[in-house]
Amino acid sequence: MPKRILFIGNSYTGGTKAGIELFLKQADRDIQLQFIHPGGRRLANHAENEQTLQTIAAGDWDLIVLQEQSQIPSLPGMRDEFLRSGESLAQAVHKAGSGCLLFETWGRRDGDKQNKQLNPDFTTMQKRLSEGYAALGQRTETPVAPVGQAWAIVHSESPELFEKLYDRDGSHPSPLGAYLTGAVFYAVITGNDPGEVKAVPRGIGKEDAKVLCAAAKTATE
Repeated sequence: MPKRILFIGNSYTGGTKAGIELFLKQADRDIQLQFIHPGGRRLANHAENEQTLQTIAAGDWDLIVLQEQSQIPSLPGMRDEFLRSGESLAQAVHKAGSGCLLFETWGRRDGDKQNKQLNPDFTTMQKRLSEGYAALGQRTETPVAPVGQAWAIVHSESPELFEKLYDRDGSHPSPLGAYLTGAVFYAVITGNDPGEVKAVPRGIGKEDAKVLCAAAKTATE
């Protein structure tokens, strides 16, 4: 179990921070978590940011998690940028002696309205995102936390609950989305069943929590 974990991303990482902290602190109360998550930030921005690179190099991290902007891995025209910047950051992580993990994000609830022809709906966008992260994972020999795939399981099996994973904008996570994301990271990082975690935040029903933990477990098996 890693003791010091750094998450590098943007508002998606920031929006899921509470869920991640909830689950990982149940695994280890003394775990140290740090988050770098300016809104809209791309991995390309992080790869050129001296403060981020210094944090990677000097932090003595056991694990560093990388999250790309929510659309880029799904867009063929931007896939090369994603792969180049992801590879650059993964190399910096490995040079620092840290483990690396990719944070596969979720498709937007109603598809990508800015790229409707490519990503007309959640399912299409999620497939493209998963393919992008898998390509980066293969190129850098880095495992992927399949958060988006867990969201896809909920989309398929519990459509009404799926709608509740999102904030009003249909893009950013609600507390339920943050909880599901935390469950996935718990499963990936600890190797344990997130359903074993009994702490459920106020406002999340126990039955919904069970469904989300089951989806996280299935996605990571």
